Amino acid sequence: MVFRDNYAHSISATDGGVGAHFYPHGGSASCYEASHFSAWKCSEQGVSTHYKTNEVRMSHMTFMDNVHGGLSLMIGTEGDDLPMKADDIYIYGEIEADDCAGVDCHCAHKMGFMGAYAN
Repeated sequence: MVFRDNYAHSISATDGGVGAHFYPHGGSASCYEASHFSAWKCSEQGVSTHYKTNEVRMSHMTFMDNVHGGLSLMIGTEGDDLPMKADDIYIYGEIEADDCAGVDCHCAHKMGFMGAYAN
C-alpha cells in the first residue's frame, strides 16, 4: 500500500492527538520507511513511531506548530546498532495563528523532535 502526499491538520487530543503512526508492514520488519507527509497544529506529534524494527527512515516531511514534536522516531527493539534516519525534514516552531477552537485557546510549550530506542 502506498501512503504519499498526505497531511494531518489540527488533530485534537480527543482524536488521539497524533497526525500519523507509521509502522512496519505486517507488524514487524528489519527496516521500514515513510515519506512525503506533512502535519500541523496537532495536539501531540505530527508523526510517531515506536514499533519493533532494526531501522526506521523518514524523509520529505514538513511539521509546523505541533505540541509534542513534529517527529517522534522511536524503535521498540533493544540493541546497540539501531539507526533512525531522517532526511529532508522541516520542523517549524510556533506560528502566529492561535491554537483556538471557537473561544477556547490551547497555548502549550512546543518541541520539534523526539528520538529513543531500546526502552
